[in-house]
Amino acid sequence: MTKPWKTAVEEAADVLGDMLMQNAEGTAEHSYDDIAEAALKSGVAIILGAPPGEARLAQSARALYLQMHGEDKDAWDRLSDGERAFWSAAAEAVLATSDRALLKEMED
Repeated sequence: MTKPWKTAVEEAADVLGDMLMQNAEGTAEHSYDDIAEAALKSGVAIILGAPPGEARLAQSARALYLQMHGEDKDAWDRLSDGERAFWSAAAEAVLATSDRALLKEMED
């Protein structure tokens, strides 16, 4: 488990525990849906706020390149390090924008 995933799990568990304790103590009346939503949002926010993992970035760069060039799947393997770096940077920008949009969507 990567550090962001571990942190996300820990944060979600903390939120879950806090809300269950509030219910048990009678200081709040959280529904199951409220608890699930809060735990999921807290974990997902951490994952999306972290830089993409190496595997996610590499797969995204490859997919972006192949989508733009419509070449055979082996074309990616023939790219130079510089070309791969370019596509990785492009993929990182796309992922960051997509992750921010999803975080905003979660807030709405």
